[in-house]
This record gives sequence, structure tokens and C-alpha cells, in this order.
Amino acid sequence: MKRFYLFALALIAVIFTSQITPAIKPTLPATTQSGFNRSLSIKGTGLDKQAYSGTLDVKSRKISSPSNDIEGVTLKWNVGGSIYEGIGIVTASILTATWGGKSCSLVVYQDTGKSLEGIFTVVGSTQIGAEIAKKTSAKSDTAGSYTVSGTNLNGSPYKGALQVTAQGPVYQFSWDVGAKYEGVGIKQGPLVSVAWGADPKDQCGVVQYEITNQGLANGRWGIYGANATGTEQGTLK
Repeated sequence: MKRFYLFALALIAVIFTSQITPAIKPTLPATTQSGFNRSLSIKGTGLDKQAYSGTLDVKSRKISSPSNDIEGVTLKWNVGGSIYEGIGIVTASILTATWGGKSCSLVVYQDTGKSLEGIFTVVGSTQIGAEIAKKTSAKSDTAGSYTVSGTNLNGSPYKGALQVTAQGPVYQFSWDVGAKYEGVGIKQGPLVSVAWGADPKDQCGVVQYEITNQGLANGRWGIYGANATGTEQGTLK
């Protein structure tokens, strides 16, 4: 599995090298890249370790991607008649997504040990933002205090602070960047995916999958406020 995450991290690193110039421009045209569309049968385990099954439809979503290797998607789960919808980011090997309330959005970081370097996508927008969080605490894990600088969806800069707290197998993210946001993160290797919402009433979830020829494998997910993770995999119909 390590090679899949290294590939995804290389893409994020390229984006951040370019972002310093910056190359993530709000004027980039929203395009559908390779057209990632999948219909899958899913099986998983919930936060209570109980098994579940259902379906998942993934459809390409137009975003102003700074790389042809990064694509936006929408997701729609049907689990026992309950419908869940969200947005995500796809590379050649990784699909990571958020779902929950209407404001739930997604940031994907590379954890270098000294900083978190990532891109983010927001529900309702085709633009991509970028963020670098530099660690100010001495902790060796992802948890700790950070100073934040980033580029908003409209190209304007922002700065602030980020506190990351380990809570069992997930991380709680707390940003103060003029406004305050709370999120939940999961980490596999150096890849950290975080879901957050502008509306504090939205209980956002986050998931990471490995993309295979058969569908989606090794999915791991968490929900804000829960100190546990679930699993999920999908087989192409």
C-alpha cells in the first residue's frame, strides 16, 4: 500500500511547490479531468464494529485542478435506505472524501513531520485552495500546534493558527484563521485527510480509499466527535 500513498503525496508536493509562486489561480477553468465515474457495491464496519452493506456512486466533479492527475468527484452512498452525499478528491491511486451536512468540505495534507502541506475543496465551489501549517510545538506526531498560511478559493491569502489533537485513532483539527472551524482527520502513512464544516451543526465525516482495478479497497473513515474509525471497501458492479 505504501507506493500508492507515496504517489499521492508526490502530487501534493508538486502543487505546493507551484503554489508558492502561486499557480493555484481562481481563474483556472473548471474542467472534468479523466472522468472518474464508478458504481460500486460496498461492505463495511461501523464505528460500533457492526457490519453494513449498500451501494456507492462516484461521479466526476468539475474543479479548477492544478494537475491533470487530480480530479474532483461527488459521492452518494445508500446504506440500508439512508442516503449520504459528499465531495472528494481523486488521484490515480487514492480517493479521499467528506460527507455529512451541506457545508462539509475536505482538505488533504502531506505530513512532513515539520509541516502539513495540503489542498482543499469546498462544497459548492469548483475552485481549489491551498494551505501550509508549520509546526510550532516539539511533538513528533501529527498532533501539536501550528501556524497557518494559505490561499483562499478566490486567490486571496490568509493566516492563522491550527491545533491538532489526537483522539484515539482520529485527530481533531481546530483552526483560527479569522473564523474558527472544527474538523476530523484520519491518517494513513504521511497522508492526512480532514473534513470540516462552516456550519457547526454539520457532523462531517472523512474517508480514505485505495483505488484498485476491482473498485475501492482499504477504506477507513471517521466522524467528527467520535473517537473511533470504521472500514469500507467497494466492488465494481
